[in-house]
Amino acid sequence: MWPLHAISEAIVGIDIHSSYIRCSWIQETTSQYNLKACTQQPLLHYEVIDLVLYNSSHIKQCIIKFLHQHQLRNAYAVLACDTIQHSLPREILMQYQLVALCVPLNCIMITSCATAKKATENLLPLSPSFNTLKKHEALEVIGLHILGKSLL
Repeated sequence: MWPLHAISEAIVGIDIHSSYIRCSWIQETTSQYNLKACTQQPLLHYEVIDLVLYNSSHIKQCIIKFLHQHQLRNAYAVLACDTIQHSLPREILMQYQLVALCVPLNCIMITSCATAKKATENLLPLSPSFNTLKKHEALEVIGLHILGKSLL
């Protein structure tokens, strides 16, 4: 019989864009969102083009590094890719599912950044920890957290 690992209540948001990958971890209180950690890694060698992953090993390593650095081994994860469409083609979705399986991630959702931003309509106040991000980046990060929280 396999041992069951304890699942943490942490939700990690992973935004995959053509020029960077951003991993974030938010802690939610009753009055505000706190950005516990956020790392943006540039993608300089065409790892992602038009949502297609051409170097999934590098993407996987960026995610693993973030998870180990912040001791988030059993956290839930929400992946988002940079597209204005609210739905993803099946072929693209399968690539992102394979990355989630290879890390391994407790992936609860794969979505688009547009959908993540839309989830921020009833937003709690942001803590000063978000001052390092631009407003649209903060909305993406929080949107991923909100979407993940809605599934738990």
